[in-house]
Amino acid sequence: MKKLLTGALLTIALSFSIQSANAAVITFDSPAVEYDRIIQNGDYGFNWQSMYILNPDADPYFSGTGYDIGRISEKNVAYSNTNAYMYAIGDSTFTLNNAWFTSAWQETDTLTVTAYLDGVFRGSKTVGLTNTAPLLVEFNFTNIDEVVFHADINQFVMDNLVYNEGMGTPVPEPSSILLGLMGASSLLGLKKKKSA
Repeated sequence: MKKLLTGALLTIALSFSIQSANAAVITFDSPAVEYDRIIQNGDYGFNWQSMYILNPDADPYFSGTGYDIGRISEKNVAYSNTNAYMYAIGDSTFTLNNAWFTSAWQETDTLTVTAYLDGVFRGSKTVGLTNTAPLLVEFNFTNIDEVVFHADINQFVMDNLVYNEGMGTPVPEPSSILLGLMGASSLLGLKKKKSA
């Protein structure tokens, strides 16, 4: 009975431990910038239009603004003051999982994020932003090749964008596979013992 319970617990642990091993986070902290610069095509594995990187520490003017408060990782944030675009390179697709957002200057603003595949609408999400606290926005837009970010009033700030290449199918990590094999071997050992 003890082995059966152990095997069952290992199997349950395996099901909870499978994680997406191919998820990537864009922190916008590299390359280092003294003030700001445009995000160039090819940066972070995507093509970009109307997106910039800013180091809020570069000027005391940004202290306490959405640029400063919206920073999740070390130094930089991304921002835009118009419609901003993020494109997959070539024929590749990706899954947009989530990102952190704030309004840059306005106390409140509305951000609409729209996803496409080959120009065909795949999904959209509209959220309210403030310049007082970052908001984690979950998208889970799968199999897309273009994202449009649009703030209604003014500039928006983004940090720690999480995506998966391709369809975003979770890939078991090696430790999860090992744990699963251990659970399966425990169950097989118990079955052999009972039949003997």
